[in-house]
Amino acid sequence: MKNTPDIDLISLIERDLGQGKRSGRWIIHRCPFPGHKHGDKNPSLRVTNGDGNRPPWWKCFACGKSGGAVGWLMDYHGMSYQ
Repeated sequence: MKNTPDIDLISLIERDLGQGKRSGRWIIHRCPFPGHKHGDKNPSLRVTNGDGNRPPWWKCFACGKSGGAVGWLMDYHGMSYQ
């Protein structure tokens, strides 16, 4: 049973960052957020559209930011929840 609407999170994030590199069910990008001491030299941002048991989500394993589509819009575009 799905508890979230169908969201193509990969396409949403690729509109902002360009095409990522596929690795299994993940799409990998360099993290666009500040906070990396020497930049994100090894792509750390992972994005998935989820599956029947998990919702779409993203996570940067370098800076620790993560979330869904709303979290991406708030963090990347500086939007408020309203």
